[in-house]
Amino acid sequence: LKKDQDSAQPSSQILNLTGRMTFFRALTTALDRWDSVHFTDFALRNYATEQGFAFFPGLPLAARTANSLLVTPAIDLFGMSGVSPRQRVLLSSAIVSCICFSAMCYLILKILEIGNAMPNTMNGGNHTKLGIFPSSRITLLALILAPANVFLTVGYSEALFGVLSVGCMVLAVRGHTISAAILSGLACSIR
Repeated sequence: LKKDQDSAQPSSQILNLTGRMTFFRALTTALDRWDSVHFTDFALRNYATEQGFAFFPGLPLAARTANSLLVTPAIDLFGMSGVSPRQRVLLSSAIVSCICFSAMCYLILKILEIGNAMPNTMNGGNHTKLGIFPSSRITLLALILAPANVFLTVGYSEALFGVLSVGCMVLAVRGHTISAAILSGLACSIR
């Protein structure tokens, strides 16, 4: 009986690995669309074609870094050796975009908090707090739930540009002009 249990173990591991690979291929096939194709090519082969001049290098560099630090070690950890370099970079780009989109939403909340702490100069100089308006929260919720968010969660440069731009605004409002200028420069390398 013990021998039968031991022999069943490897087949269940093979099925588990096959299921992971099938899911991973389906996911990366869905991510390999539109401009993601170009950004992935640039991350893998640099700017080898003339089309590359339409795209800035920020996202391919971020995807390449995320691939080296996160995705490749995780894939190796799970023993998924059949994952191609292209699939790894596609997943890396999506991870970078999702992290940046989440950070951008957080920074938008920080802007709302800064607005809450600013004096109300529209009331004849009366220094009462503005408050976070319910419409501001609804606007952020609409941003999060919008169908166009597909461009903020796949291998596009919008989320990375957004987090750097909103971060620049937060730093500028708080008076950190040098840090804001650095983020602004980084944002210019994205779009």
